[in-house]
Formats: sequence, C-alpha cells, structure tokens
Amino acid sequence: MAYVIVNTSSNGIYRIAENDTAKNDQNCLWDICSAVNITDAEFAKIIINDATVTVSGGSATVTDIVQEQNGEGSSKEKLQEYHTTVKKILKGFLDNNPSSKSLYSAAETYYNYLDVLDYDSFSYPLNKSWEKYCKDNSISYLHPLQIP
Repeated sequence: MAYVIVNTSSNGIYRIAENDTAKNDQNCLWDICSAVNITDAEFAKIIINDATVTVSGGSATVTDIVQEQNGEGSSKEKLQEYHTTVKKILKGFLDNNPSSKSLYSAAETYYNYLDVLDYDSFSYPLNKSWEKYCKDNSISYLHPLQIP
C-alpha cells in the first residue's frame, strides 16, 4: 500500500510514499500531517507524472493527465533547471539524514547520476516527463515528492 502525505492545515500534498517504511522515514510533523492510502497502481502513475492527486475528506483522488509540451523535458534549459531543483532536494536529504534511511542509497545514486548527466545527449523535446523518461529507459530515479 502506498500513501499520499497531506499537510492537514492546508490540505496540500506534502510527500508521497511507496510503502510503510518510506512513510515512516518521511520528515513529517505528524501532528500537522496525515497519511492517506492510495493503491500501488495510483502511486506508479504519480511518480512518473502521469497523474495528479487531490485529497478531500480523508480520501485521495488520482486523476490521469496528459503531459504538457512545455514541461521540464521541452528543452535542455528547462530540464537543467528542473534537475537543479531536484538536486537541491536530494542534497538536503543526503546532508541531513543518516545512511540508514530507506531511500538514502537510491537518493545518493540518483544525485550522482544527475550530477554528471550529459544534457547534449538527449533529443528535445522529450515528449514525456523526466520521470517517465527514466522509467522507460531503466534509469533509477526518485520523484521529488518521495524525497524526505
């Protein structure tokens, strides 16, 4: 079972977690956050940006989306900008958490991959989200909302 972690004061999505271990490893203040169950299939759509999620009344609604042509994969510059943001999130996690956290190794591997990525090797636009590109090409990745 997967989870959407919600900030209960704003009802906004704070994080997503693939399983109980990942949920428990999130750096949440549980007095202002709550975990809402989603299916593994819904989680799989969310992490490749093929769906959005909204939460209301303690239940989540996952809605399929069509990728925008002007998203992060539309140009080299937009992809680099997106990766700069993702790397900051990854670096913050890596610098402030013990290596025993469940996603630490995956975060470290993904950070190192992004750090040496050759952006000139891609054909733009990617015509899909970066995460979907990774999945389709067997590249290990984390969705930014997975990173504690």
